[in-house]
Amino acid sequence: MAVMSWIQFYFICETGQDIEDNGLDDILYDSNWVDLPCELQKDLMQLISQRQNRVTLDVGPFGVVNRDLFAKVTNKVYSFVMFLRNFAS
Repeated sequence: MAVMSWIQFYFICETGQDIEDNGLDDILYDSNWVDLPCELQKDLMQLISQRQNRVTLDVGPFGVVNRDLFAKVTNKVYSFVMFLRNFAS
């Protein structure tokens, strides 16, 4: 049961990481927008300005769901399990 929950948590964190890693920002910024018609330049600038506000998957006060959160939670759970193991010995 705990392993299945851990796997689900991993996939949720990977989804959050994918949302953060959306490479659209770099593609828009690196495009050759100078050679585009004026209307398309305006549209491209509007897209770039909208993308400056990052989209993330948040979990309230716990932070952003991504690989970093997965690593932190994994470390805390491991530390707690080792504490219980040492305490029981």
